[in-house]
Amino acid sequence: MGEQPVHSRILDMCKRLWHYTEEEYLGVSIPRVAIIQNRKLGIVLRILQVTVFSYVVTWGFLDDEWTTHYKPTPYQQSLWTAAPVIGACRHAKIHGSNNMQSRACRHCQNPWSYWQNSSGLLQIRPTSCKAAAEGAVHAEGRNGPTLFVPTFVRSQFSGNSTQLGGSDQYLTDNPEQQRIILFHGFQVEREKGYFQQGSSASSYITEGRVNGKRNRDGKLLTVLHDSNGDPCKIGGQSEWTPQESQIGISGFLRDWLCCAGVSFGT
Repeated sequence: MGEQPVHSRILDMCKRLWHYTEEEYLGVSIPRVAIIQNRKLGIVLRILQVTVFSYVVTWGFLDDEWTTHYKPTPYQQSLWTAAPVIGACRHAKIHGSNNMQSRACRHCQNPWSYWQNSSGLLQIRPTSCKAAAEGAVHAEGRNGPTLFVPTFVRSQFSGNSTQLGGSDQYLTDNPEQQRIILFHGFQVEREKGYFQQGSSASSYITEGRVNGKRNRDGKLLTVLHDSNGDPCKIGGQSEWTPQESQIGISGFLRDWLCCAGVSFGT
């Protein structure tokens, strides 16, 4: 059998190319649909469709698949102290046991009830109630803000030619009236090396990689809750707007302790 001439092979290839082009691009394809008239089979199909659809919707709703949750870490947290109410107990007029000021100053009415011998060398014997010295209440801490509030002070002083040396022990005057100011913030690592940061003292949010961070408008609303998750008021309010918190979330120490569910007696 002889070999097909070259021009015949070229002609045959052109014909096949034309037929392919005609079928794919110059023709109209009409899909064939087969309909099975069976009521029971149709009901089963619809039940399966509704079941799958309900499962997908429920799964997405319960797992919040359209959202991403991040765990924030503390950022730029600090505590500050303001001047306390000086001499609140020593100068208050006590109106009875039901008066709030009376209950707060009860320790100043009878400081001798706190006398005790903790050891042979240290005797706790307060004889009066005084305001804490300036700077005695302070906030510090390398790993986070720590507040130091003295409730009992024991001081010693040396004598001179005109004055004898001695010591003084006293209870601090109404430490619950110390005003505490809080600044706080958050930091979230959305992906490796990409951070988002915000602070109650700032009117913008910082985001981006460490070497390429940028600022954008952002407002941090502060909502305060107690240890049970219920709203708790500091400075008379449980929510602090960004404008209010920029100068510090300020309140008396008694309010902060109340929100934490503790007191000086616990």
